[in-house]
Amino acid sequence: MTYRAEAKPWQLHVAAKLGFEVPMTVITNDPDTPLPAGLGQRVAVKSVDTVLLREGDRIQMSALDRAIDMVDPNGRSLVGDYIDELQFRQALRNGFKSGRAMLNAFVKRAAFIQNQGEGAFALFSPGLSMHLMLRGILTGWNPKTAGKALLDGVGHDTPAEVLATLYVWRARESGVLPPEGSEVGEVIDKASLKELGRRTLMAIQAERDADLAGAPYYWDIMLSWTTLGIASEARAWLACVGQADPHVLAKIAKGVLARSSDAGRNVWFFRGLHDRDFYDPVSLLAACEVHADAATLDEDEKARIIALRDGLREAAKTVKPPAGQRNRQARPKRQTPDA
Repeated sequence: MTYRAEAKPWQLHVAAKLGFEVPMTVITNDPDTPLPAGLGQRVAVKSVDTVLLREGDRIQMSALDRAIDMVDPNGRSLVGDYIDELQFRQALRNGFKSGRAMLNAFVKRAAFIQNQGEGAFALFSPGLSMHLMLRGILTGWNPKTAGKALLDGVGHDTPAEVLATLYVWRARESGVLPPEGSEVGEVIDKASLKELGRRTLMAIQAERDADLAGAPYYWDIMLSWTTLGIASEARAWLACVGQADPHVLAKIAKGVLARSSDAGRNVWFFRGLHDRDFYDPVSLLAACEVHADAATLDEDEKARIIALRDGLREAAKTVKPPAGQRNRQARPKRQTPDA
């Protein structure tokens, strides 16, 4: 009876018999299946039953790829809806008893998922939802087993942006980095965390002159780099890529600004000079002055750069000079009498 209650077709059948209105439903494993016109423009993606949570690597990867390929009428991938459904089923099952196949699948596709924006009705971005789910999988094991499973899932081709976010989450949980309030204690053991950090820094160094600037956001990369490597190198890299490309500068701005929504559009606010280990406000302001009117920026990118520029201009008026330069005034040279 419990299994039948978990199956979506049976739920809909029973609900209809009891007189409830049920939505038009299409059951398929083909993302290219034509949808009936009466289905409407808003759809929800649901797995048919919980057997999906127990399948191996090949089935998990295939299911995830189908969810990535499916899009809503605005062209947005439905992978976020798929992750939300998996998390709901995880809660019903009181956690994953064995999620190694799912862990491997999501680590391999994490770069795409982290690059997806929030949906109109989503509480979290797909990337954040994915990392919450991965935490749920890892906490189903003891820290040593979880550490081994995570390192086994991370391949030599895992991008630095993915490694950095995995490292930052695990480091916050273990106390190596300051927590943000939602941590659950040590998830992987210290030896595995050290190895994950080593791989993260190696990937950052390998990609710094090529693919690193293509990451969807930089703050986890910068936090990992300044923690594991040389902070001055990280700051110099961020200044260089921000000055070279207005689209990169708009991504940098995301880490310095706060966001609210007004009638479906983003409104950006300067949060102040936080995380200054990551960036040089002077070089960042100079880049904003150059790129604020770049013709290739879209509306949201331009709004971010302008908000950052205006915030840095105001901050520059109140920033205290370094300690050795305070209260130092030029003194007139002492006049010596003519001989």
